[in-house]
Amino acid sequence: MSLAKEKIDEIIQELNTLNPQEIEQVLELIRAFKLKSHQRDRKKPSDYRGVWAHLDINVEEECKKMREEWDHRGWDSISNER
Repeated sequence: MSLAKEKIDEIIQELNTLNPQEIEQVLELIRAFKLKSHQRDRKKPSDYRGVWAHLDINVEEECKKMREEWDHRGWDSISNER
C-alpha cells in the first residue's frame, strides 16, 4: 500500500516544523508501530495444529518414510563423519 504524493508531502511539511528531539520521538513511534504490526503477523506452531488433523495423516508412518529416505540417501554416514 503506498501513500498518495499529497499525503507524503503533508507529512514532510509537518516533520519540517519539528525540532530534532520531536522528530526522534516520531521515529520511535513509527518503529514501535512497525514492530507491533510485524509481531501480530508472526505465526506460532499451535496456529497450525488443526491442519494435521484435517489431512488425515498417519504421523508414525510419515516419520518412518522420512527415516527410510534418510538411510537411502546415505546421509547418516555424512552426519557421522563430522
